[in-house]
Amino acid sequence: MSGERYFSNRSLTRHLSPAELPDMRIQATREKWSAPSKGRRAGWGIHGSSISEYGRTFQSVNNSAMLGVFLHERAKKKGYTSIIDLMATESVVGEAASLGYDKGVAVSLGFPHDPKWDQKLGPGVIHTINGNIASVECWTQIRGKQVEIASTGFDVVISRPEGGLNPDYIPSDPILYYLMLQNMWQITALGGVMLFQVPYRLAEVSHEYFKQLIGSGIDVKLPPLSNKPNTSNPFRVRGFFGFPVRIEKAINAPTRLPRPESEQKIRPDLRPYLNLVGIGKVPRSDLL
Repeated sequence: MSGERYFSNRSLTRHLSPAELPDMRIQATREKWSAPSKGRRAGWGIHGSSISEYGRTFQSVNNSAMLGVFLHERAKKKGYTSIIDLMATESVVGEAASLGYDKGVAVSLGFPHDPKWDQKLGPGVIHTINGNIASVECWTQIRGKQVEIASTGFDVVISRPEGGLNPDYIPSDPILYYLMLQNMWQITALGGVMLFQVPYRLAEVSHEYFKQLIGSGIDVKLPPLSNKPNTSNPFRVRGFFGFPVRIEKAINAPTRLPRPESEQKIRPDLRPYLNLVGIGKVPRSDLL
């Protein structure tokens, strides 16, 4: 797929320069080279990560609970459960199935399904989708899989791309992140949980939106801000590429997340940045 077709929604690409639209062949090659090996890891260096590694990322927003314990407890309470991991291999969803989850889906650019999960857990428990989560086609596949194995939505939607947050992989346009967040919300079951990372370059802009969500009654947990003097980025969590966010979708949650407030309602010191990157100009469609 060429860089010009990286996004299928032209309303998104109008804010992005050609240099921000990476060639998918290059991107897929980088992803494959970042697969874990006995030698030195290259590229992202986080593919094949374990639940415990994910747990360290989300510990500050998950009530300090170990992620494995958290998933196991939800599986016991919920009965039928399902999990989807965006921008990842099958490692974590496979572990989750071992902890009691009935179905797991991993979405990556090109990693194939590993038959070891069929041998270990039985056929049809772990599923793989290959696609670019910035595209309509990929989300069409994800929604189709959700309808197939989790008709009311996934109990846990997780995304911990770490180095994949680099703009070489995903352009920095905040509108794109808003639309992906909206899509994640759509596939999350009522009572379900979303755990994901936001790149630091969008920290202040996204923090304003999360405050808006909290004000509208949506359960959002953010990491504590750094209170150290002369901190260049108070949102930074040491050792990670992005800061973690947890959103719980209550039983009475709205069908869609609210749209970002207008630029006039956002802190004056942020408006020049918002005008620069195009936030506040959310496309008419709430979906990719």
